[in-house]
Amino acid sequence: MKKLFGIFFGVLLIFGLVLVPVGTARADDPTIVNVNWGGTGVVVTGTVTAGNDAIHSFTVNALSSSGQFNVTDYNNNPYTYNVDSTVSNIQALVSGGTATYTTLRTDSYVPMYGAAGQNTFSGIMASPDGTAGMAMWTNTNYASAQEANYGRPSLGGNQFTANASSFQIIHQVWDSAGDTAYLTNFGSGVSSISCMSSDLGAGSLTFGKGAGCYTKADFNGNGAQTLEFGSAGHSSVSQFGFNVPGNGSANSATLTTTITFIGAFSTPNPSTGPGFSANVD
Repeated sequence: MKKLFGIFFGVLLIFGLVLVPVGTARADDPTIVNVNWGGTGVVVTGTVTAGNDAIHSFTVNALSSSGQFNVTDYNNNPYTYNVDSTVSNIQALVSGGTATYTTLRTDSYVPMYGAAGQNTFSGIMASPDGTAGMAMWTNTNYASAQEANYGRPSLGGNQFTANASSFQIIHQVWDSAGDTAYLTNFGSGVSSISCMSSDLGAGSLTFGKGAGCYTKADFNGNGAQTLEFGSAGHSSVSQFGFNVPGNGSANSATLTTTITFIGAFSTPNPSTGPGFSANVD
């Protein structure tokens, strides 16, 4: 809970860009920031610091880009735990450049839910002859950080897409103990990735599932590409039907799957096969 709300938008270069931040700031009412952009020669960054509860940020650096970045700090202090709920989302399309989206949970009701420090990162890149897109949502509260994309705007049911001669997609999450899970996909051709949800706690996480959403974590690609899934934990990691135990020390359990292909390749949704969702602790 807080009364200070920091907003920083750094516009380094704008050419044909529309940037519209909107905010309200009455104490104990939700504080809302909306940023929209669209045009060519776009270089813009935004960071919203929601008091001591969370930090939400994005960057865009592209020859052409359109999208929106939205943050709400609810200023609600549920159960008088002195931690407010926040939510942010990005929808971005880039050509000839990059976009990133990050969230850091900075407060927690420690007696029941352990330490804060959960982090998420998403990034896309596409060459000038193509595009890459992402549509992601993240919320934080007194208990955890979650990516809950069910029922939210998406890219045809996906959170990431690409169609270019050169592209890269990265998505990674961390819990407060340093456990992590990630995926990266790069190469040429067409790609679509659904990563419906992740749930990040004090010493464990789920990737591609959880957060009250049904599990939908799958990949479809066609071209010359590399696809990699990885996870690292202190106790155990479980992914693609494999379980690797740890010894309790940081990153003592690791599992990485790297797939290189030419042509068409897909992974099934975990509800019907060994998809890329992971449990890490």
